Amino acid sequence: MIRLAALALATVATIATTASAQTTEPMFIGTLTTGIVAIGGETTGYELATKDGGFEIDITDAALRARADKLDGKRIDVTGHFITRRGVERGDRTILVVSSLVAE
Repeated sequence: MIRLAALALATVATIATTASAQTTEPMFIGTLTTGIVAIGGETTGYELATKDGGFEIDITDAALRARADKLDGKRIDVTGHFITRRGVERGDRTILVVSSLVAE
């Protein structure tokens, strides 16, 4: 009975660890560009250039946005999750919605 209880606890711990690992947001390091404009206004105004390429980022939190505006042209670390936005002019685009932003 004790072995069964220990096995059950170990299984629950493994499932909990796996679930938390799956919800970890990706982190990217790159150079931030602010003030981006696009046809039809279809842009967040922010872009991150990484060693593997660049992509649009969305900074919805006002405090993070204020910090980002001061870091134009600087290297930053960001974490977040990806979404797809559909636009009339630019079509579908993948955007990283930022949950944390740190200057390097």
